[in-house]
Amino acid sequence: MGKEKNKDLIFYYVKVLKYLKKFLGSREIAVKNYIPDGPILLKRGSKLGPLYVDEILKYANKNFLETRKKIEHLKGAKKHLNKIQIKIWEYFLPRKLCELHYATNHEGPNKPIDRIFIDIDRTKRSLEDARIVTLNLLNLINKDKDFKNKIGEHKELIQFTGRSFHIFLLLKKTITKKDYNEIFSSKTGIFNKICKEVNKETPFEVVLGHIRTMSGINIDPSQTPSGKLARAPFSLHIKDAKTIDGVTIPLTEKILKNKKEIENLTSYTMEGVLKNIEKLAKRIPILF
Repeated sequence: MGKEKNKDLIFYYVKVLKYLKKFLGSREIAVKNYIPDGPILLKRGSKLGPLYVDEILKYANKNFLETRKKIEHLKGAKKHLNKIQIKIWEYFLPRKLCELHYATNHEGPNKPIDRIFIDIDRTKRSLEDARIVTLNLLNLINKDKDFKNKIGEHKELIQFTGRSFHIFLLLKKTITKKDYNEIFSSKTGIFNKICKEVNKETPFEVVLGHIRTMSGINIDPSQTPSGKLARAPFSLHIKDAKTIDGVTIPLTEKILKNKKEIENLTSYTMEGVLKNIEKLAKRIPILF
């Protein structure tokens, strides 16, 4: 996808957020800003005041965006902005590459969980290896009656992140942090059993947990509890402060089964997303 010079990405994110209003709902937005020759600055509700998709869509309006074009720094722009617009500016730093994330199950500890987030972290393995693991995991999840009874009725969202895959299980009824720990964190839990079955079906190591295996693939649900973050659909994937190397694309299982279609996703651009946004957005399940 290549290097981007002085592009203000909020113009892109405002356009795609129109199609994420229901999916994100009242979940707090988070933005990872990549600073040239500097750190990654994470802007989120636990540090700044919380920011919501409805606020962005209402207040990142024509006047706000024109101000962004004309004035380089917030200090000079403040007199033209209200408090929420100042907050939006602080989240989306002008002319910096950034990724769009959100609080998976809201900010703050121990809140009810209605969304399970499973990261397929391929480290040094190929995209094809990650595709196969994701397919096998989905198949075993759907076959395991005990697991389905534990989490209850749900819908699935699969995402290509620009590098690997995410699976979201969108629950009809909430579960508690204790339920989550019993199902996903326990060494004797149901999900651990499922991951062991995935491991048996691959010629390389598949590990449950956040600690990376550099020779294999991690299946990591640890970003599920409240206070943790997930990548939003249509977020850009940033390699470094000058390089966009992918876009997050919602998938169907049918697409995931097609190796060639997955390979084609690696060439997606912002322009490609905006051109096909209505079709792509239909792949995001309607919430319960």
